[in-house]
Amino acid sequence: MKYFIFILLSAFYLTGYGQSAASFIRTEANWNVVQRYLNTRPEYPSFVETKTSVYGFKGDTIAGGEEWHEFYSSFDPDFSNAYAFRGFLRAENGVVLFTQDFNTVDTLYNFNLQTGDSFSYKLMSHDEDQYMKIERIDSVLIDGVYHKRFHFEQVFYPPFSLKDTWIEGVGSIKGPLFPLNASTEGISPDSNRLSCYKRNGQVLWWNRFFDACYMENLLPNSVGEQQPSNIKVFPNPASNQINIELPVTNGDDCEVLIFNSTGSLVFREKSSLTDRITLDINSLPPNFYLLQVKLNNDLFTKKIIVK
Repeated sequence: MKYFIFILLSAFYLTGYGQSAASFIRTEANWNVVQRYLNTRPEYPSFVETKTSVYGFKGDTIAGGEEWHEFYSSFDPDFSNAYAFRGFLRAENGVVLFTQDFNTVDTLYNFNLQTGDSFSYKLMSHDEDQYMKIERIDSVLIDGVYHKRFHFEQVFYPPFSLKDTWIEGVGSIKGPLFPLNASTEGISPDSNRLSCYKRNGQVLWWNRFFDACYMENLLPNSVGEQQPSNIKVFPNPASNQINIELPVTNGDDCEVLIFNSTGSLVFREKSSLTDRITLDINSLPPNFYLLQVKLNNDLFTKKIIVK
C-alpha cells in the first residue's frame, strides 16, 4: 500500500508541476559528509573524532519495470573501494524516492515543495515521523545555474533541536540521506555536515564552514599502537620538502597523512616503503602540522612546522 501511495504521488508531481528541477540522480556526482562524534580515552578526555564518508552511485537495477540507481558510501576519499551499500534511488521530476528492499518506498526529497509546506523526517530516536515546515526558499548558484534552497523551521526537543536546509538537486546540507536518518543536535558535539558536492571530481558546492572536502582526525591509537619515536623527520622546520626515515617492514606500502591545526586533512600520499620518504610540501602554508605515517597496524606520528 505504501509503495502504491508513492506511485500516485509521483504521478501527481509529473502532471501537476511543469517546472524542470535540477536532477539529483547523477552518476558522476559525489557527496562528502563530515561526521564528528565523541571518541574519548582517559588520555584524551574531550577528543572529538572526525571522519568523512563519500557517497555516490555505482550501478543500477530494474525493479517493477523502473530503473533504480544503487547508492553507496565509502571512507575512501577517491570513492574507489571499500563500498557500503545504502539503498536504491530514483527521481521523478524533482521527487527523489528511496528504498532498501523494495518492500517499502520512501520519499527522500521533494524539490517541488513551497514555502509553508511540511515534510516528514525519520528521527532516529523516535518511532513516529517528525514534520518540519519550510520557512523560506531562496536560491544558490551552482555550476552557472540557480538551484532552489529550502530553509526549514527549527524544531526543538529540549535540550536538543532539529534543523535542516536543502539545495535543489544536491539534497540536505547534512548529507544526502539525512531526511531518512535525521538526528538531533544540542549538548553533544555529534554532527553530520555536507562538506562539499562534486561532479566528475570538480567541487561545485563548498560548505564555507570547512577548509577541506575530506577531513580525518582520528585518535592515534584508533588505527594501531602508536609508535612515538620510531621515525625521524627532517628538516623540521621545513619549507620545500621533508624527509621521513622509518623502519622497513617486509617492503609493504605505507600511507602518509598531514593534518593542519584544525584537524583537517591537507596532504595524503601512498608510497612504496623504503627507509626514507621525501615529500614535496610547497603547497602547505606556514603553520604547525601533525604528520602521520600508517604502516600495517602501526601509526607513527610527528609534529612538524612549515615555515
